Amino acid sequence: MLMYHSVSVGEADFLTIPAIGLERQFVHLERRGYQPISCQQLIDWQDGKGTLPKRPVILTFDDGYLSNATLLYPLLKKHHLIATIFIPTKFIGQTNAWDNGTEAIMDVQTLQSLDPNVVELGLHSHAHLNYKHADLTTIAEDLQTCIATMNAIGLRCVPALAYPYGGVPKDRAALAELEKLLQANGIRLGLRIGNQVNVLPLANPYLIKRIDIRGDEPFWKFRVKLRLGRVKPF
Repeated sequence: MLMYHSVSVGEADFLTIPAIGLERQFVHLERRGYQPISCQQLIDWQDGKGTLPKRPVILTFDDGYLSNATLLYPLLKKHHLIATIFIPTKFIGQTNAWDNGTEAIMDVQTLQSLDPNVVELGLHSHAHLNYKHADLTTIAEDLQTCIATMNAIGLRCVPALAYPYGGVPKDRAALAELEKLLQANGIRLGLRIGNQVNVLPLANPYLIKRIDIRGDEPFWKFRVKLRLGRVKPF
């Protein structure tokens, strides 16, 4: 499972990958026999419905940047791929204010215009809240507001949550309570970071590892991460 954020025409940094570099990665996935699937396909497979390809991979994009619509979306259509974009609902139509940034987040009309066969929408909390540092009551309020907001604006959403910052409680008891809360709200998948390749069947669907794909890293690191999850230091 690969984790991206914003896409750019040429700028590259920790969270931003140039479209030309992203397309090169998509081509590499195709050539190496990887087949992107949706989170819903993974859920269906867990429920005994349908099959998965030999080398499945899930392309995830956090935060719902407008560049996902203007630059990512055309690339997905061109290469006949699907990706999951996780939305912090408080910031729809605004900017990435949680980072004190000014990068545009997709508005309701743009989100509604995305073909669900190309882009699947998921949850990224309401207020881009780090669940690692929040109590259960605060998390419950945030999560329920997130779900209610998606429902109110008529956006179809897969029951999957990408934890902002990859944050979950360290305490085992608190983590168990979080998992119960997610189950009670119909959430089937919880996505962290972790930089590891997941093995199916998943050991814990609420602690799925994602590989952090950075826009300012060379292509060879992407190839290594795809196989191993991370690049080991020399």
